[in-house]
This record gives sequence, structure tokens and C-alpha cells, in this order.
Amino acid sequence: MQKVSYKIWTNASGCIWACDSCAVQEICPENAIEHKFIGIRLVPVINNDKCNGCNKCLNVCPDNAVARFVGRYRTY
Repeated sequence: MQKVSYKIWTNASGCIWACDSCAVQEICPENAIEHKFIGIRLVPVINNDKCNGCNKCLNVCPDNAVARFVGRYRTY
């Protein structure tokens, strides 16, 4: 597995629908998206140790709650 030089991050407050679009196995080939409770909401969280950087999860989120960061900066 290739290590990526950026992080994929989910914004819990931006995940409005909790639709699981990003967590479908066909979307994430490495099964790097886990669900965790943040407060009372169950939201997707990216495990960057498993992430291969394919960016498929970025394209399926209807809320744009999944983002790619290089350092402190969001990239598109």
C-alpha cells in the first residue's frame, strides 16, 4: 500500500445527511472509512493509515464534508 503525503478528513458538522455514501465498500477499496460517535452523531472518520489516496470518497459526498488536506491547507 502506498503512503499518501496528505490527509483525508471528514467534517463532522458538515456531514448533514449521514448517508454513508463515502463508506460503501465499492467507494473505499481499502475500507479506510470508519464510523464513530462524535457527540450524539454517528459520522464517518477516515483512517489515514489505511487510506491509499484514491480520492473516491471526495467525489461522492453530497455535503462536501470529506476534504483533502496538505498540511493545514484544504486542496481540491
